Amino acid sequence: MPDTPAFTRLAAPATLLPGTPQPATRQVPPPTAPRAWLMGLALAATTALAQPPAAPAPQAPAAATGASAAPAPAPVANPADAIVVLNVKGAQWAGIALTKSLDGQLRIKPANDNKRGVAALAMVDDVFNGKAAAGARQQYYNSQDPELLETLWQQAAGRIAALGMPIGQLRWDAQALAMRVVGNRLDTEGVQVVFGLHPRVDMPLLKPLIDRGELLVLAEVSAIGAMNELRAEKQRVAELKRKGEERTQNLLARLPTFGDSLVSLVLPAQRDGDKVLERRYCTIKAAGDMGAWSTGFRYLDKLNKGLNTKRDSRFDELAKDLDELYGQVQTGKCQVLITSNDDAAKLAAAMQRDKIAFSVHIIIPKPDLLNSYAESKGYPSHEKYELAQQLVPNATVTARGLERLEALGVSSLAEFNAVVERMTKSKYATERTTDNVLAYLADEKEGQAAKQTAVQVRDARDRKAAADRRAAEEAEKAQRAAHAKEYPFYAVISCGMPNHINILACFSRSNGVDTELKVKNGNDSQMYKVYNLRNAGKEERDGLHIDLRERFSIAAQNSSDSLILTVKIYDRMTGKVVYNDQAAKFGMVRVGN
Repeated sequence: MPDTPAFTRLAAPATLLPGTPQPATRQVPPPTAPRAWLMGLALAATTALAQPPAAPAPQAPAAATGASAAPAPAPVANPADAIVVLNVKGAQWAGIALTKSLDGQLRIKPANDNKRGVAALAMVDDVFNGKAAAGARQQYYNSQDPELLETLWQQAAGRIAALGMPIGQLRWDAQALAMRVVGNRLDTEGVQVVFGLHPRVDMPLLKPLIDRGELLVLAEVSAIGAMNELRAEKQRVAELKRKGEERTQNLLARLPTFGDSLVSLVLPAQRDGDKVLERRYCTIKAAGDMGAWSTGFRYLDKLNKGLNTKRDSRFDELAKDLDELYGQVQTGKCQVLITSNDDAAKLAAAMQRDKIAFSVHIIIPKPDLLNSYAESKGYPSHEKYELAQQLVPNATVTARGLERLEALGVSSLAEFNAVVERMTKSKYATERTTDNVLAYLADEKEGQAAKQTAVQVRDARDRKAAADRRAAEEAEKAQRAAHAKEYPFYAVISCGMPNHINILACFSRSNGVDTELKVKNGNDSQMYKVYNLRNAGKEERDGLHIDLRERFSIAAQNSSDSLILTVKIYDRMTGKVVYNDQAAKFGMVRVGN
């Protein structure tokens, strides 16, 4: 048998016999994702390292009537340890590289990611022990705590990870463990996790393989340790639940003492398989202050951090009254309720009556929710939001507008009123708007360096802008005149019924024939086919526009069965049509100057 590696805690196969005390194991933390299958690599079945079942109770003697004695109850085996083994004979086939270091330490790693490095098998086949074992394994399995089996599985997965094996998608499947059968292929797999399902049946089957050195025990997981860990975790969860229920009852009893507050009642998050769904928020639809308080509660950073949700000013459900809100709870549409003290007490009583689990999360006084409501609107505080509502009649200054005002020295209503008074007195503007005040402040600030008033700065800017516009208009006019001098005419060639549709339609293949457009423009002459027709000019909504010099000629032939080809010549200076002609299928339009 190959040397046992230093990191296994089993000194020799003999320690695996049923009933033999197991050595202490080195605790290996479970993998990050113990519920993931090993990327198509499989796991294996379970074999018992447990104490043998108790001997059956002695039978009572048969009655005088000849009736047989009642059979003794089936013994329930103690939970068995799990072991991690390597099938040495099949290691290479399974993609496992098995080597030793210079000091004799065993090294195991996947040799090929495309092969199975870990097998997923459920139990040793009954064929090894004949019909005598029929049903015994399933009976044992059914007697075990599923949570204990899963804990053993997770710890065994941790041992595999500690050996350097990939366990990317390793997953525990209780049903597969109960129903699948290994058969006689134990010598064709790689690393396996073997659970103890029945000591009298399974262990004798593995021991010869271990004795012959075909199976190498790499690590073990103590069932007693797993039971203690599971028991401690259950106690911890139970204690947390007890404290949570005690806290909820205490807060419900004290609700009337919290004054004018809003309360959040939280139900357990719903699940979709293994996925925990995000909680949905609900409240009663309200306007005015109550609407602001509810929105502020929904946006409250403390609430969302505590429930691991995103800050939002919107609710998933808005009920019209308390009855509808409770209906949303019962139908699973709502897991976080935000209500007043009185409504929270009524909802809590109904949920306790109907045995719906919930907890009182946090209780917040209404005034404390105003800052959160302002933040939901983009303002840093309720004070700033109130200021934004006071500055301009029938409007709320935006958070960005408020920031710009503060940058220019206005951070209160009194300061804003003083600016408005200066602005109207100087006749800079008469309307009290944010834009007018911001423009006045900017011009006032600019004028201070040049010792000018805001009006003088504005008027100088307006004069410059007017001069710039006139200059641009003159330049554009001169450009148009130069263009008109070089191209005194322009053509518009359209194809439609009669409104223009697409210029290509009158020149593309019809009955196997393409037509052309020929344009002579001054000394330039060009023939255009359908593939380069748009190079002749610019197609607009009314047709293809072509600039024409003083001397030009155009020849166009229509290829369409149903569309009309139209050619119009315009005088650029007057905009009048000086020529207009049309052509049907294969008709020609010729024009020149």
